[in-house]
Amino acid sequence: MVAIERDRELVPLLEAELGGRARVVEDDAQTVDLVNLLGAVDPGSPRVLCGNLPYSISGVLLRRAVEVVDHVERVVFMLQEEVGARLTASPGTKEWGALSVFMRAAFDARRLIRAPPSAFHPAPEVTSLVVELAPLRPPRAQQTERFRGLVKAAFGARRKTLRNAWSRLAPATLLAEAAARAGVSLDARGETLEVEAFARMDEALGTLAVSPS
Repeated sequence: MVAIERDRELVPLLEAELGGRARVVEDDAQTVDLVNLLGAVDPGSPRVLCGNLPYSISGVLLRRAVEVVDHVERVVFMLQEEVGARLTASPGTKEWGALSVFMRAAFDARRLIRAPPSAFHPAPEVTSLVVELAPLRPPRAQQTERFRGLVKAAFGARRKTLRNAWSRLAPATLLAEAAARAGVSLDARGETLEVEAFARMDEALGTLAVSPS
């Protein structure tokens, strides 16, 4: 096991506590070379990325998990319940949003444990959720710049139809042609689209050589 600890003063304490059962690396989980650390694991051992994420930087660390999806067998994170709900949400629900699409393009997600404040000492002010992320091979979507632009625009104004939300990404005629090819209704709202629909729209726009601005 390799543990990442940012606080220099805690590193020797953790090493003593773990008694050689883990290698403690002094670094920042937001920037450390995760691929290099994962490569140092015994080739016969499963590579699992796990942690109790600081809620203020959970978005950054989730993006890092996507970056290393090809190098892990599983990701297990404890998150603020609201964030965990977005990872495990379904299209058409209020929790389904851009984060849901980006994460579910690369992973399947399931809830493991709901941890109330009483499970901790001292008790935090929020409820936590442990979520397991299983890498998809192949992924549901390639996260191209155009794909990310489509997703961000669709959820940038949730009450707008896709026709309006995507109006700046391409001329109306080309947008309509791409939507027809992708089987996407421009009268729908982004929160109703599954990951694969965004992927089809990305592919259709790419075929038509349209780049979002």
